[in-house]
Amino acid sequence: MRYTSCMKPCTLIIPVYNQKEVTRRCLESIFKHADSKQNVNLILVDDASVPETASFLFEISKMPQKIPIRLLRFETNQGYIKSANAGLTAATTPLVCLLNNDTVVTESWLETMAAHFDRHPKIGMVTPQSTTYGLHPKRGENVEDIARQLRTKFSDHFIETAHCHGFCALIKKEVLERIGVLDEAFGRGYFDDQDFTRRVLKEGYLSVIAQDAYVWHEEHATFTTEDREKLFEKNRELFHTRWGKPKRILAVARRIKDEAHASKIAETCLGLARGGNWVWLVGPQGYSELVKETSRHANIRAHWLPRFWIPPYSAYLYLKRRKKPFDEVRSL
Repeated sequence: MRYTSCMKPCTLIIPVYNQKEVTRRCLESIFKHADSKQNVNLILVDDASVPETASFLFEISKMPQKIPIRLLRFETNQGYIKSANAGLTAATTPLVCLLNNDTVVTESWLETMAAHFDRHPKIGMVTPQSTTYGLHPKRGENVEDIARQLRTKFSDHFIETAHCHGFCALIKKEVLERIGVLDEAFGRGYFDDQDFTRRVLKEGYLSVIAQDAYVWHEEHATFTTEDREKLFEKNRELFHTRWGKPKRILAVARRIKDEAHASKIAETCLGLARGGNWVWLVGPQGYSELVKETSRHANIRAHWLPRFWIPPYSAYLYLKRRKKPFDEVRSL
């Protein structure tokens, strides 16, 4: 499959600061899976790279390619968030994809993610399966093998998330118009994507992981270990101040009275999960179908047991988590 004409026009935005060969690998993967009929254009944001990388980006932007390329350049280094925002602001298409330069895309990656918008109008942002979520090629496999397997096994499947990772995020332009771009209070990066996701959810949209799309990501290629630790700690504190620290919640439903009760349980658990909390739901066997929406959220772990096992198993879960204890226990 290739990008299709039915996909809404989309702008790919790739911030770049040096890393010429890493960027070349990313662009080659994009061009490999592109064709001249697609509704896709590319914005490269050069964040004051060294002359070698700057020249490479300039030459790429002037060479005939399968997709139109626009090059933006800062003369002084601004950092990732400001570079990303420059691209997000410049984009005018209905869909915008913010993509790290340390990624490798696969066949049908973009159209597969975009299809979820058409099938599920409440979705405002989509991220793909990736090494970021622990999905690495096994021995003898390559990234295309994984992508092919996911398209076959999980066609049209997604799972909700309270945190769309910013390495690859496909966003509706209407979302950006309503909530704005990344918050530059997060400096050079970290937790900016979590903050953005919370703002998306607050506005009533869903953020999801497309289980049928795959983008390989070389994590932490853009920061040194020391810089990464400092940024992480500083921005985590800012994020928690703004949104609160995520809680680990044990939710126990000893019995489910009827469909209305089941609906209330699902609504409660989804509300907690969409707020960034982690929920362990324990309930009676035979009722999982009534609260099946909860199985579509990455922050919810459901355990369905015979009714007489619910109290002892709940106690077991509570005692088991001594290093990372539950912050709250709820009876539903």
